[in-house]
Amino acid sequence: MLKYLEEIKLKVINFIKMNIHIIGGMYMNVSKENIFDVKYTSVLENKKESWTSSIIKFFHRNKLISISIIVFFACVCMNLLLIYNFFRALQQI
Repeated sequence: MLKYLEEIKLKVINFIKMNIHIIGGMYMNVSKENIFDVKYTSVLENKKESWTSSIIKFFHRNKLISISIIVFFACVCMNLLLIYNFFRALQQI
């Protein structure tokens, strides 16, 4: 029982050290540092995500938007192709 109480005490101390407070039943991190945003390599470093990978992640998360954009550009290309072929047919008359 004593060991269990010491574990709870350590958890509470760690909870307070991380500057996390309970407000309205939700956890809110008061500190502005990103504690959990660490990528582990042979050297500890915090890499910024490149803009291309963020765009790729956006399209992976939002499949409906990406399909809509692809369909829109396909329709625009088909429209331009049909207009071009129509003018070519008019020139041959």
